[in-house]
Amino acid sequence: MLLIDKLEETFLKEINELNISNFDDYLKINNKAIIFLCSFKDEINKKIEEGLKEFIIEKVRENYYPKLYNGINPESLGHPEYLAYALNENIFSSNELRRINFQNDSWRNNFIKKYIDEKLLKNLKEKLLNSS
Repeated sequence: MLLIDKLEETFLKEINELNISNFDDYLKINNKAIIFLCSFKDEINKKIEEGLKEFIIEKVRENYYPKLYNGINPESLGHPEYLAYALNENIFSSNELRRINFQNDSWRNNFIKKYIDEKLLKNLKEKLLNSS
């Protein structure tokens, strides 16, 4: 295995282990290594977007779902654009949606419209490459 392959493997593993709260710090600390990796591996760009999508979905499930289930207002969560993205991707089952604090489908759809960022993955990827 080449060193660059090991760097790619480590980076993709670490991205999935991050929390929403330490994402920005990770980017600042590892910015040069991420840029280096991207300059040598053309296919890494697609893997980064897939990794970021998995990151958002996993973190919403881990961090937001328990809070929503316990009655926290979705509007009060940090990074509501992550929740809107996850809702738009239909990561919750209908049973899960009934358990969390969405009054009805119309309210959920309005939440998505209000907070959805169509360029979320692109912006996060840009942040990866420009967080010096």
